[in-house]
Amino acid sequence: MVELSNIIDSSNIACRVDVASKKKALHQLALILSSAVNTPVEGYSGEHENDATKKAGNGSSNEAESADNPDSVEEQFSEMDILDALIGRERLGSTALGHGIALPHGRIAGLEQPVAAMITLAHGIEFDAPDEEPVDIVVALLVPEDSADEHLEILSLMAEKFSDESITGKLRDCHADDELKAHQLICDTA
Repeated sequence: MVELSNIIDSSNIACRVDVASKKKALHQLALILSSAVNTPVEGYSGEHENDATKKAGNGSSNEAESADNPDSVEEQFSEMDILDALIGRERLGSTALGHGIALPHGRIAGLEQPVAAMITLAHGIEFDAPDEEPVDIVVALLVPEDSADEHLEILSLMAEKFSDESITGKLRDCHADDELKAHQLICDTA
């Protein structure tokens, strides 16, 4: 069974983000996700991958080069590629669930493991929600291109988690420095 704690890291969460549109929210999520799948941990030696890289499946393609330059990682998944995947999915139909929640998602060629990011917004934005309510919690999911069953399983798990008003209410109360608290709310299985 998939667990959200294996997909979303506290460093992939930002609270009280000030964006004014759906496109800007998706762009902010693409920035976070790009950083998560492309940034090495300081001191990377090529012997092990950082947590975000493991989750995304993006190890350095040249370990010898990485050992010589601990901060080098070939950027396989650009911010624009991620943004294009999220926007492409939105063109098929809004990923807003209603009640202020949206779950944009996309498939990325070469990604080995699912990875997610979340932003809570300072102010709700138009997201073409079925209930026409503004969205203020946006959780983006990237999955490998050939992922089908797992993709649906994760989306179902997220939809269930974010339909819990006690959780979403607490997430909305999180301030700009409450990413760890938000992460605990999302990943708590109790």
